Amino acid sequence: MGIEATFGFAELKKALDLFPKNVQKNILTGATRAAASYIRDEVKENAPYRTGNLKKSIGTNKRRSPSQSMVWYSVSPRQGGKNDGFYGKFLEFGTSKMSPKPFMRPTFEAKGEKGIDAFFDYAQKRIDKEAAKAANGRS
Repeated sequence: MGIEATFGFAELKKALDLFPKNVQKNILTGATRAAASYIRDEVKENAPYRTGNLKKSIGTNKRRSPSQSMVWYSVSPRQGGKNDGFYGKFLEFGTSKMSPKPFMRPTFEAKGEKGIDAFFDYAQKRIDKEAAKAANGRS
């Protein structure tokens, strides 16, 4: 199965339709995770550094809809635990006594398209891998 080097959502849908639903779900979940991981790494690079605690707290969180039919990943400072980044929201949005010093939104706006590229790169690799497995008679 030769998929072009770059493809869009329509081509991705056509390629995914060739696989069973569970494989489609795994490919899309992994691709979404890859995009979120790329954005997470970029946000960590641009996070303000004072103690390093905020950078260490930034991570990806897997979320599911109540019906379990949708999965998405969010990138945010984690709260609680060893590296508590609860104050990230205060830096990002400001407070009544502090002006905002955004680091997440500018990163997303600057690097969001590369995150989409990471999504498609992962999806293409997984589709090629699954196609090769299917060609060899493995599932």
